[in-house]
Amino acid sequence: MKKYLIIILLCLLLPIGAVYAQTPEPYKVSLTRLFGYGGFGQVQGNMELSIKGDLEAVSAVQYLMDGAPMGSLLAEEPYKLRFITDDYPSGAREIGAVITLKDGTVVNAQPYKVAFLSSAEAGNATKKILIPIGIVVIGSLLVSAFLQLKTGKVTPGSYGPMGGVVCPKCGKPAPRSIFGLNLVTGKLQRCPHCGKWSIVRRASADELARAEAVLLGDAIVNEPYKQKTDGESKTEALEDTRYTDL
Repeated sequence: MKKYLIIILLCLLLPIGAVYAQTPEPYKVSLTRLFGYGGFGQVQGNMELSIKGDLEAVSAVQYLMDGAPMGSLLAEEPYKLRFITDDYPSGAREIGAVITLKDGTVVNAQPYKVAFLSSAEAGNATKKILIPIGIVVIGSLLVSAFLQLKTGKVTPGSYGPMGGVVCPKCGKPAPRSIFGLNLVTGKLQRCPHCGKWSIVRRASADELARAEAVLLGDAIVNEPYKQKTDGESKTEALEDTRYTDL
């Protein structure tokens, strides 16, 4: 009895497994911007189309722009197609693909929806992004310069919670500015000693110690000359006579 139950269960399970094994993996169209504008679902410039999915099962691909073929079938991997958006009217577009599999099955890829901009529209969109960024950058630099001028030159050893930096122009230490512009390699900030702008990173304790030595040496060299009083001059003259042969 148990043997018959096992056979029945196997018969029920095997067809289900076969159905799942034969179900093809889904495909979808992908768009990559090679050069030009891209943002907020809008693009302009040189683009490249590709297919996401099991490419080993694919034998040919034909891309469609709003249902119309964009080119002939591509016979081998990686099934990519480059195009320029200016070759098509601006506006909303749906880019699809008809995929022929190696077993002869034809499937439709999930389309990619995007809006094409003209060159003029892309230029205006770029300005709308860059102008606010430029205002923020310039404002940050002005605030940073004002605060550093107001604070004055640093006292060795007092750099605050942000740590210290070393100016690559004059080699002197300064606090790491909170308002400096963050860049990939460091912060853009103004040196309170030489007044020049540099990209600086947080300095180590040894680097700050060497920079403090430079600052201390500069202070000694630039110390104002003190004119001696008559009493000090007479005292020095008497001291000198002790070593004079009479």
